[in-house]
Amino acid sequence: MTQAKLIKPKITRIQVYTSPMVDVFNVVIQDEAGTWGETFGSEVELKAFLRGVQAGLTFSGSIYVTPEIPLVPSKRFDEAVARK
Repeated sequence: MTQAKLIKPKITRIQVYTSPMVDVFNVVIQDEAGTWGETFGSEVELKAFLRGVQAGLTFSGSIYVTPEIPLVPSKRFDEAVARK
């Protein structure tokens, strides 16, 4: 019997200086097989993606840990780009 994988997406909220200013959401999901990353322009799109991930992982026998969605940006877009 194989052990179930524990999967917890990591979400970063990034503030983009446009007119008007907007927040984008970057989500990263990792396991021993690799990393998946996506960026979404709204919280609604992010939540829809996370529901799909949760459904897929449920069928594969993995354990999905619901991530917290940050209420405030953790960084600005220019800071995020400068660190890469």
